[in-house]
Amino acid sequence: DLRGTDLQGALQMAVQGLKQRGIVFVLSDFLGAPEAYARTLALVARRHDTVAVLCSDPLEVRWPDAGLMAMRDAETGTTQTVDTSDRRWRSAFADRAAAFDGIRRKAILRAGAELLALPHDETPLAALARFMRARAGRR
Repeated sequence: DLRGTDLQGALQMAVQGLKQRGIVFVLSDFLGAPEAYARTLALVARRHDTVAVLCSDPLEVRWPDAGLMAMRDAETGTTQTVDTSDRRWRSAFADRAAAFDGIRRKAILRAGAELLALPHDETPLAALARFMRARAGRR
């Protein structure tokens, strides 16, 4: 039973396995601790044109008032029951999510990768096409 993800391991494979310079797309939610992947992401970005494609779920940012919810951490498998009808809990959750998002984005950019955050109201293919057109215009 495999649990969690190994973003750092996947990036290490890119460092070791990709011999010719190219463009590398790293598709992830980047929910792990930035210090676990930032150094290896920087190694990839030093050698390759690197785009971090950030995919996320709207519930990772803001929770609706849905009453008591049993939540399971996809990485660790632990569960916790929370009262999502508690306005203070929802506000604190949104604050923590926004702070983490800022840290995550800063780590990605500091590593030298470009960032494409997939919007929730657009298909991934449309977002990628828009990103690549804008990128071609900057070059």
